Amino acid sequence: MSNFPPCYKISTLSEFIGKVKECRQRWELDPHEKLWFRGEDADYDDQCLRPKIYRPKSKAVALKPIDELLEIEYDLLIRFRQESSQYQSVSADPDYETWDWYFLMQLHGAPTRLLDWSESSLIALYFAVRDVERKSDVSDPCVFVHAPVIKGKLNVSVYNRYIPRSEITQKFPIIKKFRNKISLPNQAIDLLPDYNRRRIAAQRSRFVLFGRDPAYLCDRYNNDNNASRALVKIEIDKSQIEDIRMELRDSGITESLIFPDLDGVGREIYSEWLDRI
Repeated sequence: MSNFPPCYKISTLSEFIGKVKECRQRWELDPHEKLWFRGEDADYDDQCLRPKIYRPKSKAVALKPIDELLEIEYDLLIRFRQESSQYQSVSADPDYETWDWYFLMQLHGAPTRLLDWSESSLIALYFAVRDVERKSDVSDPCVFVHAPVIKGKLNVSVYNRYIPRSEITQKFPIIKKFRNKISLPNQAIDLLPDYNRRRIAAQRSRFVLFGRDPAYLCDRYNNDNNASRALVKIEIDKSQIEDIRMELRDSGITESLIFPDLDGVGREIYSEWLDRI
């Protein structure tokens, strides 16, 4: 993605906040129009902006055929639903039930066609630097800034929480019986999930749901001049990662804030222990 538009480099939290402000000013957003942010812990080049199920295990491994990946995704969804029912309950509304399980599946690290975004720039930055090590052979992490709406005009078709999931199912089926009847499109759409889980609410989660094309967003923003005006990449100097982590912690962006459960508290205390030994 050497021609990816446009790219900034920052080394402090204040510089990052300044670049986000520049994006809002550059796109002349109205005050109520929100930005979306996605943190990635490395430069994945042509594999960036892809959901987990559309990323091969390594650069040496070719991506499986899309139809095979869709079958795998469906099998994993069924298994996740079977094994997670003892821990979680979801909406009884049939239009929402499967989508709730699908969102939960993504939220807990299982591979799906959902790509995580957040309405919080600092949370996205936290995810970008969270696990990065200061190694010379590791590329700089980055945060993508996306404007789904500019001056009331959509850059990607947006489905919000008030549109029945059944309407989305008719266009982007995840259940096999629907997928056999409805051709899954190549495009991706923005999704606004209900904040019915503490983790979704804490992370200010937004999702992009992919169709059949793994490189849809990457190609779209490379080749469409109008679309390119709605996406910016901010690279973070990896030599300054530890200082940025400290600045985020001082700003209240911590593991237990983003993962509001006992595991999040435990990881935060473990991180403090590492700082003190």
